Amino acid sequence: MDKKKAIKLATASAVAASAFVAANPNASEAATNVASVVSQAKAQFKNAYYAYSQVTSTGQFADINKVYAEYNKAKKAYADAVALVKKAGGANKDALLADLDATYNEYVAKRVVTYLDAYNYAVKLDAMRKDLQAAVDAKDLAKAEDLYNKISYELKKRTVILDRVYGQTTRDLLRSQFKAAAQQLRDSLMYDITVSVKLKAAEEATNKGDLAAADAALKAAQDALAKATAFKTELTTKQATVQAAYEAKVTPKVESVSAINVNKIKVTFSKAIDTTKAKFEVKRGTVTEDVKVTWNEAKTEAVLEKTAGNFTPADYTVTVSGVDGLQNATNTVTVQAEEIKQIVINTTQLQKSATAPIAVDFINQYGEKATISATDSKLLITAYDKTKGVSLSPVAGKFQLNASGADLKDEVVVTVMYNGVTATKTLTVVNPATVGSVTLGQAVLPTGKTMFTPSGTKDVELTYTAKNTLDENYTLTASDVSNGAVQFLSSDSSILNPSDISIDANGKIKIAKFGKAGTVTLTAFTPATGAVSKTTIEVKEDAGAPYSVTLGKSTASFAAGSTNPIYVDLSVFDKYGTKIDAKDLKASDYTFTSDNKTVVDSSNISIETTAGSNYGKLKIVPVAGATKGSSALITVTVNGTGQKATLTLSASDAAVPTAIDTKANTTVATNMVVGGTQTLSFDVKDQYGTVVGATSGYTVEYSTSDSSVVAINGAETGDALDSANVSITAVKAGSATVKATLKKNGVAIAEKAYTINVLANDSTKVTYSIPTIAPVYKGQLNTALAGGVTITGAIDTDAEKAAAVASGYAEEVVINATDASGNVAQVPASAVVSVSLTQPKKADGTATTGALDYFQYNGKYYVYTKTLFVPADFQNGNSTADLKGKISFTINADDAVKVVSQDITVSKDDAVAQSVAFKDKAWNDASAKDAVDVTELTLDKAADYATAGGKKVFVWAKDQFGGYTAAAETLTLANVDGVNNISDDTVTIASNGAIAIADASNNTTFTKNNAKFRLIAQAGSQTDFVTFTVADGVLPTAAATGAVSVNQATAGTYAANDTITIKFSEKVKVSNLVGTNGVPQNISIAQGTASNTPNLDASTIAATDADNNGYATTFVITLKGSSLSVAKDNKLVVTANKVEDVAGNTASANVEFVLP
Repeated sequence: MDKKKAIKLATASAVAASAFVAANPNASEAATNVASVVSQAKAQFKNAYYAYSQVTSTGQFADINKVYAEYNKAKKAYADAVALVKKAGGANKDALLADLDATYNEYVAKRVVTYLDAYNYAVKLDAMRKDLQAAVDAKDLAKAEDLYNKISYELKKRTVILDRVYGQTTRDLLRSQFKAAAQQLRDSLMYDITVSVKLKAAEEATNKGDLAAADAALKAAQDALAKATAFKTELTTKQATVQAAYEAKVTPKVESVSAINVNKIKVTFSKAIDTTKAKFEVKRGTVTEDVKVTWNEAKTEAVLEKTAGNFTPADYTVTVSGVDGLQNATNTVTVQAEEIKQIVINTTQLQKSATAPIAVDFINQYGEKATISATDSKLLITAYDKTKGVSLSPVAGKFQLNASGADLKDEVVVTVMYNGVTATKTLTVVNPATVGSVTLGQAVLPTGKTMFTPSGTKDVELTYTAKNTLDENYTLTASDVSNGAVQFLSSDSSILNPSDISIDANGKIKIAKFGKAGTVTLTAFTPATGAVSKTTIEVKEDAGAPYSVTLGKSTASFAAGSTNPIYVDLSVFDKYGTKIDAKDLKASDYTFTSDNKTVVDSSNISIETTAGSNYGKLKIVPVAGATKGSSALITVTVNGTGQKATLTLSASDAAVPTAIDTKANTTVATNMVVGGTQTLSFDVKDQYGTVVGATSGYTVEYSTSDSSVVAINGAETGDALDSANVSITAVKAGSATVKATLKKNGVAIAEKAYTINVLANDSTKVTYSIPTIAPVYKGQLNTALAGGVTITGAIDTDAEKAAAVASGYAEEVVINATDASGNVAQVPASAVVSVSLTQPKKADGTATTGALDYFQYNGKYYVYTKTLFVPADFQNGNSTADLKGKISFTINADDAVKVVSQDITVSKDDAVAQSVAFKDKAWNDASAKDAVDVTELTLDKAADYATAGGKKVFVWAKDQFGGYTAAAETLTLANVDGVNNISDDTVTIASNGAIAIADASNNTTFTKNNAKFRLIAQAGSQTDFVTFTVADGVLPTAAATGAVSVNQATAGTYAANDTITIKFSEKVKVSNLVGTNGVPQNISIAQGTASNTPNLDASTIAATDADNNGYATTFVITLKGSSLSVAKDNKLVVTANKVEDVAGNTASANVEFVLP
């Protein structure tokens, strides 16, 4: 109702009331009562409105109960007023009723009722919001998704209710307190719910086989997942599950192959690929290119980068293998010749210098930076000083200009042209720049390394960015370090010494080595600007470096007076808990001490290095005079960490034979076939575990529990302890116990027993078989392969057979008998009636050039190549294949004659090393089983280098056939620390292990004592090395400072009784320089640049700091004689081979001292 209409209604009501009273004086009172009731009702209508509209002044909602109370009063007042007006009647009834309706509609129906509806709806909406928040907090995704959808509907369709409320302030408050909160929560979950919905769609599509729809849904889910919040963890897990189900149904396919640079090809797959299985081959015609492969994080893209240089412009065939079911595995891609499409001159100012640098980028057709040499004939660089009107010359072969003649602020136009592409830039001449700042990045782990360690990581790159003082990008040079333009500081020089930091030819910061484990902070300081940058590097302990030690026991005893070594298990671990192999244990890494030298002297504690059962154990040799009851505490300390292990060693009772056991390095076959024989050997030990020899009163006797099953061959009694062995024969099927008994004066004190099961040689009771025979090497088993033992034709002598077996190229053939219980035993050679050998055939069925043969040795059979198999033997169409022969044995079983056969494979493959090792004995040495690894050797002096000081090593390159000679190895030398010019030296090892090193350029030198180099053996991909330490490899020469000084009566003039003091870099042999009566020998004086004819005449020489062994550093020459002639710039010359240090090194050239 508008204001004018309201005024008219009010006026009409008043006029009607006045007329009613005037016409009906008696009705005056009643009329007044009606008017009052109507007025009061209208007031209540407004009160109901005012009950909620106070929000305008308070900014808060009224108590809803009070609003309802006023609303209910308004409804009642309206009803009562309407009833009264209707009852009173009269001419004004309709006007009063209209007035009541209009006011009620305006304040109650239009305002209060819409407010109550909106408020109740808002409360309901807020309750839904709270339920949704609770579902989020409870991580109940299903419930949250349901409530999210409901709230989304409410916010989209029904919140219009809030917009109907009368009063802007009230509407805004309802929206802000209820709608906004719900909207905010709903919006915060939008991406989470999107992911959930898309994953469900993807899952459903995957199950239906609609992989295109599944892929689209998964991609949408992946995009939204990055923005998910509340349920991101749960959705990530779900996404992985759905993705995996999808991937399982998707057939992998190469989607595309494209050239992305002149040295890179990208292969894109339809799904994630197992990168450990995928193999790539890139071929240009028949030429296979070497490439390195890098993958994107999703494992869907592989970039194949040429390992060196660029691809030759051509079509390339890219083949992917190793991926099951891969479609479109072979593709062709064209790599174009590189074309420069753009040139960018990055330099902003030109330095006033004869070598002013200009930075230029050449961009190729792939949008990548190309490498263009400054010497490229297609490159032209010009510069014109337009301020002076003269040209500036480029520096030949460099991206530099000679701007030394330009003045500051001159403007120089630089033009770079390459093959038709041009760039021009005007540069202002400024003062020469220097290093302005160096920002250190991270140290880069070398390939294959997982951490930095002192010995495991060398030549480490440290990333950086640099600016010059013109704020241009800058690449450091070696001279920046040497001239102090950038300085490196270390928080701990024992971990990282700044002297081990250099800049290589490519401008990379290189760390030569780390000194020890620890955390170090490296600082780069640029004096020109004061800029400082730091980086922290954590250097871990070396893997395999001794860290902790344990002993197998804490106490041990020995027979007082015995000097037999005591061996104790020694376990050494690195910091990462890995046990260090016995071959890698070095005594120098430990300190061994005894607190009682009357029991054990510390010098007699070591690590056993002799091959055998005690190899790598702690070896303790007690003192012969140790008395019973005395003891010593033995301590093993790891030098690098200080960690210790201790053992209390006590002198005890005299040693006596106590136990008997299987002889070391022998085995016993507890299953035999009737007719088979074997020898059982035994060791007798004392109570301290030491093997004892023949001992008076002690013997070993043998017995069998059933001689009809297992018989003892030969004497059963009286065997000496040092030759305890017995031969047994399997007589018939059954079981028997064979026992060796140690007796003292005929009384048993210990025994060792074996239960021997004997299988019948009966085909109804056992099954005969030959296990798979190892592939046979195709090369003839000749003298060379047999380690020098002469073999001519067939192998038939015992010496030839022994050598053939030892070589590894004769493959053993075993005939087994297996009974119903699964017991397996070897059929003895005595049961074999005959052997037949079927030679291999070529693929076309014709005879091969090569031939196999077999022999029997020590009851066993072996097959080998008697005649070399040639390449044509293996040809099978366009490929090659292994050859197949067969060997058959006829067995004379108790019940029948049986034939058993097995294929023989002749491998087409060349021998390839499977392992390489340096040993102290040759592989074919009679005692090769006792050989141990050689890892370190020490040379006394530099002169030992050529022959390795007479040290001997043998290379064992074991191939896949078990042999040691067919897999050729190469030998090289490499510096470790303090050896110069070694890389071109050559080395050979003779058959007797003698090492010969040839200094190719006669320039190998040792720059420090204890310098180290490696002798490296490589066979295929296998390597091993020996580290040589040259204890004193530095050759003596004149002292670096103070080499010569004089004491003159008249300054500047040499005369009798003046003295000349000469000083060497280290102590040298006195007797080589000081002759009888102090006469100088092997020392002469030369004219030098002086004009006199020099003569020492009767001068004498004496060493001033000689030690007890006759070596000294400093010598004093006293001038004497009437013919003496010595002058400034004369030279004292000492003969090279007479300047001999303590180690025996001599000077590389005559040592000269120029007189001051």
